[in-house]
Amino acid sequence: MMANEQDMPAGGDDWRRIAVVAAVFQLAIALMVGWLLTVNSATSLAAGYFFDQDAWMLAAGGLALLGLACWPMRGAPVVPATHARMLLWSSAAALVAYVGCFVIFHHYAVSRDEQSATFAATYMAGGRLGWPIPASLRDLAQAMMPMHTTVRPGMWVSNYLPVNAAIRALAERLGDQWLAGPLLLLGGALALASAARRIWPDRPHGATVAIVLALTSTQVIVNAATPFAMTGHFALNALWLACFTRGDRRGHAAAMVVGLFASGLHQVHFHIAFVLGFVLWLASDRRYRLAGCYLLACVSYWLLWRYAWPGLLDAELGRALVVSGTGPPPGVSPVLWRLSQLQVSESLTRFIAWQNILLLPLTIVGAGAVRRTTGSARVLIGCAIACAMGLATMVMQDHGYGYRYLHHLIPCFCLLAAGGWLALEERIGRPLPGMILAAGAAFAALVTLPFAAWRTMVASAPYEAAWHAVRSADADYVMVDTRAGAYLQDIVRVQRGGGPVLLDLGYVPELAIARLCAQSRVMVLGEVEARRLGIPVDPDRVVNDREAGERAEQLRRLRCGTPLPLD
Repeated sequence: MMANEQDMPAGGDDWRRIAVVAAVFQLAIALMVGWLLTVNSATSLAAGYFFDQDAWMLAAGGLALLGLACWPMRGAPVVPATHARMLLWSSAAALVAYVGCFVIFHHYAVSRDEQSATFAATYMAGGRLGWPIPASLRDLAQAMMPMHTTVRPGMWVSNYLPVNAAIRALAERLGDQWLAGPLLLLGGALALASAARRIWPDRPHGATVAIVLALTSTQVIVNAATPFAMTGHFALNALWLACFTRGDRRGHAAAMVVGLFASGLHQVHFHIAFVLGFVLWLASDRRYRLAGCYLLACVSYWLLWRYAWPGLLDAELGRALVVSGTGPPPGVSPVLWRLSQLQVSESLTRFIAWQNILLLPLTIVGAGAVRRTTGSARVLIGCAIACAMGLATMVMQDHGYGYRYLHHLIPCFCLLAAGGWLALEERIGRPLPGMILAAGAAFAALVTLPFAAWRTMVASAPYEAAWHAVRSADADYVMVDTRAGAYLQDIVRVQRGGGPVLLDLGYVPELAIARLCAQSRVMVLGEVEARRLGIPVDPDRVVNDREAGERAEQLRRLRCGTPLPLD
């Protein structure tokens, strides 16, 4: 152990150099991406996120890293946290996330992906495989649920796989489905600590570094306050790692069972891509039998969730009448279409900005040291491969708190960063001061998290206001002209309770317009109302522009549809 006042030897310059390089990189990439977005007059959601949130967080984080590079290299080392202390830290982070459900999001699912999860959880909590469509509204079924939903005979069913919604349904039976994210965060953090202890049994403070980096990730905390499936991916992948690092038959069998649920959270490919990193490592390590077992498990997951699960729904609920949502043009491979949407620079800056400022420099060191690892620490090679594959396929995510398409890899990033911390200590010859880790955690808690939470509330407020306005309207039907604002279609949804029926104007059948106007009170949320609510314009995001225009003209001819009052 090192005395508090004793200086680090000259090897401490390695840490300073790494911190300076990371800071310069972070500041440089912020300037570069900002310049590119400005020159190209980008108006995408990613550009809005960058200028409103990420640029400020990157700049502050870069300056903080420069400050840490000048930190006097002395102080006590990291003390290995006890099981009780890790439980306390994880519980505190889970509590912060649960408070965020109320304070940041007010129990309102902002995006269509989040709403799809709450929607499915609600009908699953009632013991159903779908949400019944009232007989009188069946011709309006697609207009009422226009995105990420399959219309089956008499039922709406979420397009996403069921495990995330099932977890939320269990939480609803406990009293509040918004408990699901915080509880998953708690379990995932403890599983990550368990995996880290097995990787470094003789250096237990490595687990402390890993769990601190995870629990002070703003992305981890904020996503746990949402219905997104990403916290489930974080938790189940961490649990997979805890099972995998056991190294025995029971551990590997348990990991494959965990993988069954992880691959069914919402999209099957996230967990499979994660596991393939470890399959490649096992194959390169000539552990062909184990690699083959995991590869076979991945094929089984794919067949089950892509074919057996839809087949079960077909048998129980009837074949799909309409599958709604965005996707590739006809005749285009979904995989190739998705990869064509690479958005590396904006995605990378968003991911870095929402993490603990130590994650980037320590991960780089850890990834560079994986070839020299021995024993149980060799699992970090699989982590490095999985992270590299994720970084190479950073596609456009639309809504997200941080870059959520790397969320399932955060346990790997944290383990690599903990490995980087230990590698630096080996290079220096003595422990790094624990104050460095404490300073990174304090910056996340006092600067990054509050700022991100504030800007997230500001960005979400217009949509939440629009939702409350349409739900409280004195009308039978409110038609939302989605051409009027970016992502305005996301407020059109089915929910328990009273209020008018909400319809996406572009999906309302022509014959239904005439009937509704003749028999019901109809209101319209259009461009004037959207501007008053503060919803930005983004016409490129409207997928049914022509149809919405035709229906709006039909309403004008029929002199139907009172503008939605906003007083």
